[in-house]
Amino acid sequence: MRTIDQSNYEEWIFEYYEGTLTAEEEVQVLDFVQRDSIYMEEFEAFSKTYLREPLPDKLSIESSLLRKGSYFNINYSIASFLFIIVSGLFFIKTSEEQSEVINASKELIVQEEYQEKEVVIKSSSIPKHKSIIPQLSRKERTEQSYMHNQNLYTDTGNTFIPSIDNEAHKANNDVIKIDYDSLPAEQPVIIKTERASVGTTKTIVKKTRQEKKEERRKQKQIARFKEKQRRNKEAQQLMKGNMPYVVPLDPNTF
Repeated sequence: MRTIDQSNYEEWIFEYYEGTLTAEEEVQVLDFVQRDSIYMEEFEAFSKTYLREPLPDKLSIESSLLRKGSYFNINYSIASFLFIIVSGLFFIKTSEEQSEVINASKELIVQEEYQEKEVVIKSSSIPKHKSIIPQLSRKERTEQSYMHNQNLYTDTGNTFIPSIDNEAHKANNDVIKIDYDSLPAEQPVIIKTERASVGTTKTIVKKTRQEKKEERRKQKQIARFKEKQRRNKEAQQLMKGNMPYVVPLDPNTF
């Protein structure tokens, strides 16, 4: 068994700080240095000059890893929270733009529905004439010729003939031909005519309720188709990571 003495005490102190001694040998070193103040000073000097690194602790390693993981989890949570906020704001803005486009298209359809279409008929110096043709049976819907006059047509029973009080226009011998088969039987229509010597007869028929309904349905189909196109384009832009594409509203396309 080794023993510590004056000749080898420095080696024992060195091994003490290296951690290679047993528990009994460490007790011997402490007992030896406490006998003399000189040995104690050298022992303390070794403690100041020699750095003894502790062995790595598994628990400390695991705790450091857990701290790193919690740090990354916090960053990930913050990034997720910011992403949710940005996505919500973007969705609100997109919804407002969509509602504005839809409302504008609806207003345009309503304006077109109630817009009056004026038809201008060019004629000679003789004023234009218009008359109201009532509902006629199939037998009475025959092509008839009437003398054109400045005044309105006058009712004489089953047919309409112009009044010929104005003698100045009798010599013109203008003939107006009206095709009664082309007239709708649901309601009276307004006929506008001009002189036969200038050109052909102008006939304007009001649209029925069914025709107006069909026209509105077609306009709504066009609006829905354009909205679907815009949404598909916006989805493609979002898949590519770009801003949504908003189709500009062009009133001439409706």
